[in-house]
Amino acid sequence: MSRDHLDEFLFIKSDLKEEEKRIGRPGGRGEYAPYVATDEDREWSSLPAEEQISSTISSYEERPIKDENDVYVVIGLSKRYNIRKNGSLSEKFRVFTSDFFQVINRLSAEILAYLNQDHNKILIKCPYTALLEFHENKRYINKYYSPIERFGPLLIKEKLSLFLYEDKGWISLEQPVIIQLMPNISTEKKLEHITILKNYLETMSVNIVDIIDNGNIIVIISKEQAENILNDIDFIFNITELPIATLNDSITLDRFMSREKKNTSNEPLSPTSLDSLPTICLLDSGVNDILPLSDLLIEKDGFFLFPDYDDGCEPYGHGTPIACLASLSENLSRPGAKIISYKIYSDSKKNLYLRALRRGITQYSDRTRLFLSSIVLENRNPSVTTLIDRLVQSSNILMIMSAGNIKKK
Repeated sequence: MSRDHLDEFLFIKSDLKEEEKRIGRPGGRGEYAPYVATDEDREWSSLPAEEQISSTISSYEERPIKDENDVYVVIGLSKRYNIRKNGSLSEKFRVFTSDFFQVINRLSAEILAYLNQDHNKILIKCPYTALLEFHENKRYINKYYSPIERFGPLLIKEKLSLFLYEDKGWISLEQPVIIQLMPNISTEKKLEHITILKNYLETMSVNIVDIIDNGNIIVIISKEQAENILNDIDFIFNITELPIATLNDSITLDRFMSREKKNTSNEPLSPTSLDSLPTICLLDSGVNDILPLSDLLIEKDGFFLFPDYDDGCEPYGHGTPIACLASLSENLSRPGAKIISYKIYSDSKKNLYLRALRRGITQYSDRTRLFLSSIVLENRNPSVTTLIDRLVQSSNILMIMSAGNIKKK
């Protein structure tokens, strides 16, 4: 991939575990540990190498809508482990062997993303003409294919999130989802793909709810429509659920305000002390004007689909006590911060979370670099939370997010 897009690259942390099984000769250079197929790709991986490549070409040619120049391919690699003198496997291994790089070079391919924690399931992009040439020249396959055990397109089951795939209610009811285009490609290519996808959705009478980063489209569709999209279009990376926000054993404003307080004063804060305080943008359920918080609340705002920006949770709110904690601590004593309240959640509008959170960060990152949200995600799909991570990094802000409360046994 080009250096211009290195900051967008999707990395997944390695999970290095020592195998108990001993393989290879002590003191040897190492042995290949086979690629571990998933339930979704086991049948594909069992095919001979030449058949996998032929099927990949056929799959591309049969798609009604595809990138006319490039093919998107998943490669599953065996790993070469170093062997210790006692015959056990070292934690250090090599995925990118010279054989693999020969394949990449022959295909004129770019690596787009790692799809598992071992970094040996890799998404690449290569010219269609290079793939045809690679397939026609059998010696390439025989000479370089030994570490490659999976070669093929992303499968339908791999493109649908597990949550959606197992959601029986989705069969009869439409629901909001995110269609994600291929990651880590050029802006020009993304715009080309998104134009094609928008035209396709119009023919299906599907309305686009929102577009995020010119590569992720929020729509409301049925499971049948989702499967049609994945069958017809080659450059869809996945379709995943829109994250649903929730409140998790939160303290109510009523209980919070009834606590014993030390050094509490209802006297207005002086302008001088207010000016010296840092500003926190609270992304929550809104904030109510209560003393002594009202003197610290410099702005109330929120996503445009909310009717108002007051604390919208029953029975006594959520954003309001969080604002008190963030600024005044548990004793409601000396203030520590001013608050901009940006409403992203209410009991009746839980599925606005991602859109509202992103809008709040974008709108206020020029006013403060401190952001706080105590809303919890029910579905923590990494491909979705990556969108938040990238926005936080590109905005150069500090984002503190709740992971949920610890439930007592």
